[in-house]
Amino acid sequence: KKNYTLISEDYAIGLDYGFYKSLRKEFNVEKNVLFINIGDTHSNVFLVSFSNTGMKIIKSNTILIGGNNYTTIIYDHIKELVFKKFNKNLDDYPKKKFSAFRECEKLKKVLSTIDKGNINLDCIFNEESFNYTLERSKFDELTQNITLELINTINEVLKNINLDDID
Repeated sequence: KKNYTLISEDYAIGLDYGFYKSLRKEFNVEKNVLFINIGDTHSNVFLVSFSNTGMKIIKSNTILIGGNNYTTIIYDHIKELVFKKFNKNLDDYPKKKFSAFRECEKLKKVLSTIDKGNINLDCIFNEESFNYTLERSKFDELTQNITLELINTINEVLKNINLDDID
């Protein structure tokens, strides 16, 4: 018989980071680490304390904002531009919508590392293609509200914490 224990995602990420360091006694002093885990549908922010004797979660918070929210904002922007050019709503064409959303997901990933990215929707309507370059500054403008919500969540976790004690 096997015994299984369910642990929180916060604890699992903390264990992944610090378990072997703790086991090998690599912590000369207690170390506090802030983790920000942005998933598809939600984000976790948590502060974990590590020492050679183990770990403990000091504070944590979850917000229902994830990577999909960023992709949806890009998609809505592209959908608006496509409508202006072709006078057709991508939402009315499920295959085209899926294709455009997939391209927006790729664009989001590109914008996480460089300042601009391209989206190309080949033969989207009437054998015409749609090409657009999204600058990082425009992406930041479009996603400002949800990014601020995420920052507020981080600030809530850090409230009343001595920032000098965090790595």
